[in-house]
Amino acid sequence: MLTSDNISLLCQRLELSSQAQAVLANIRSSPLSRPVGSSWKNVPIRYTSRKIGVIVQVESRTNATSKG
Repeated sequence: MLTSDNISLLCQRLELSSQAQAVLANIRSSPLSRPVGSSWKNVPIRYTSRKIGVIVQVESRTNATSKG
């Protein structure tokens, strides 16, 4: 996960406006928009990230997971 300093440097390199930087800061500090769920169209998948210390939850239309 990028640190705040890394994000600032990236924003400068990309020449993002202060408004765009504010949007990024808001997204990074916001909780999830909705819980991951399953239905007949998708499959919930959980990836344990040792690097950032959280479980990343995603939804997939297929049950194809990468084991690599």
